[in-house]
Amino acid sequence: MRASIPEELLDTIVEKIYLDLEIHILEKKHMYAETQKKDEEHIKFLKQVISSVRKKRKEIGEVLKGKNVKIYEVVELDDMFVEYTYAQKTNGASKEGTQRFWKAGLKYRLTRRINERLTRGVEENTN
Repeated sequence: MRASIPEELLDTIVEKIYLDLEIHILEKKHMYAETQKKDEEHIKFLKQVISSVRKKRKEIGEVLKGKNVKIYEVVELDDMFVEYTYAQKTNGASKEGTQRFWKAGLKYRLTRRINERLTRGVEENTN
């Protein structure tokens, strides 16, 4: 169910969810690189990418906080779907809604986003 909030605010909520998931995946990649004793440049590069994603997440978090929006923990509905509940407080009332994601779609989009972010980071480091 969708709350009656502006579309741009809903897009910001979805972006925050994706950034949280990206950070989780990138941190796992970073930990794996450290345990496998990968190249120091690669580890440093992953730290820079994680740092930039965290900055963006913080900016979006501040925007959501300024609009009194809270995103709750993920709820796994079944093997195929997950759901995030969010709420916005306005003038003493609360608008609540849910955003449902197909797990395979989430995985696909996250893979694309992370690959784009990593290739962009490589291009920035070579220039």
